[in-house]
Amino acid sequence: MPDLLYRNENTLRGKLLLVPSDRIRVKATLFGANVDDGYDAFSLDNTRTTLSDQPGRDKQASRALAIDTLVHTSAADVNFIVSAMDTDSIYGYDEDWTYVGIHPDGYSSTDYYFRHRKSWSAELRALSNSSNRIWDDSTDWLVGLYTLSSKEDLLRRYTYLSGDFNSDYDFVTTAAFAQFDTHLTDRLSLSSGARLERRDTHYTDSAAVAFDPVDNLWGVNIALQFQRGAFMSWASIARGYKAGGFNTDGSLDADLRSFGPEYLWEIEVGTKGIIADNLQLQASLFYDLRRDQQVKSSVVRVRADGSTEFIDFFGNAASGTNLGAELEVDFYPTETLGLNMSLGLLKATFDNYINEFGEDLSGRDQAQAPRYTASVSADYRRGGWFVRAGVDARDRFYFSDRHNLRGNAYALVNASAGYEADHWTIRLWGRNLTNRDYYVRGFGSFGNDPRNGYAVEPYLQFGEPRVLGIDFEYRMR
Repeated sequence: MPDLLYRNENTLRGKLLLVPSDRIRVKATLFGANVDDGYDAFSLDNTRTTLSDQPGRDKQASRALAIDTLVHTSAADVNFIVSAMDTDSIYGYDEDWTYVGIHPDGYSSTDYYFRHRKSWSAELRALSNSSNRIWDDSTDWLVGLYTLSSKEDLLRRYTYLSGDFNSDYDFVTTAAFAQFDTHLTDRLSLSSGARLERRDTHYTDSAAVAFDPVDNLWGVNIALQFQRGAFMSWASIARGYKAGGFNTDGSLDADLRSFGPEYLWEIEVGTKGIIADNLQLQASLFYDLRRDQQVKSSVVRVRADGSTEFIDFFGNAASGTNLGAELEVDFYPTETLGLNMSLGLLKATFDNYINEFGEDLSGRDQAQAPRYTASVSADYRRGGWFVRAGVDARDRFYFSDRHNLRGNAYALVNASAGYEADHWTIRLWGRNLTNRDYYVRGFGSFGNDPRNGYAVEPYLQFGEPRVLGIDFEYRMR
């Protein structure tokens, strides 16, 4: 049976460094990617065997160029970065997940999205060097300007639309920012920064919907760092943001097409350093307050034939809180053996959120936020040969904010082995070696099976099964 979630991905990256003088450095990066993956992830029977007669595609072709120029002057170091990207993509799937004739009440539908996106950006930064620090030579500084222009054209072909749907979505972002790092004493330093941003957005579509919002955004960061011996400790407070956007598929009501910015305040404390010659530790605690939180929601519409249309979209919740801790330990019992352990704890809840069904989710965990993630690994190297094995684990989590379906907690065993020389590396690797079944996505608020009258039931997407591979890398120097 063919694998309809196949992957066929190729990337190419080239870098060129020019140093015409001791004051000028130019670095150019060229990137290309061609992705032609299959998409057929859900089965009505919740197995790895799907029933689709029109399997989907997830295809992308991208080209990008970046030029980074650094000029050293007596007044400041000047850094100018320009980049451009052009991407064509096709994403589509068999909406009914079945074949024609599976049941007399069945339906047949496909949904395809064709996108063309072009963007370019420019950033100009002036930063201090050893000869032009300010405030009695105690403070390094950086100031800059940034702009980004992006344009996306969408063509949607959907069985249940009377004709093609088209939309144009473009925005221009302009920003100014500054950063100051002040050495208060030999051990204590203060870092402070700010960013002001304006985003002008324009959206129109073939359904005569148009928006022209303007967002004025700002962020700040203040951090204290204390260095004592081999340990560095810090405490910081920051305000961040995430710009708003649009849901561009064309099926939503006009009042759901756009969503606003999200804002976040974060407090963090932490420490990292060397406990002994062969033992390193890093630990941190953080507390986040999220306002106008961007959440992934959905609408389910029942058609006249009993089938359903499921529409994903982004909206804004009122508020949320994240409380977490992170710990990482590296231990080297011998020169050839390294052990690593990491643990992340997270409690991410909604403070005030009523979803599209009118359900009050205040106090409930946010979607895609497991209470713990953990990993343990060992790395052995000797004479060019290496072996690495580890276990990655995570707690169960809610798939969505519109239903209470959760995935199972799981642990995956991964390993690799190979040989590394000066210019090349060969590596044999395996992921999920025990072939553990686990779930990465789930629906729980609609029915898609005509065999049971489209009764509401859960549908689960399996994570990656056991995968084996071999890599060869050659490095030109």
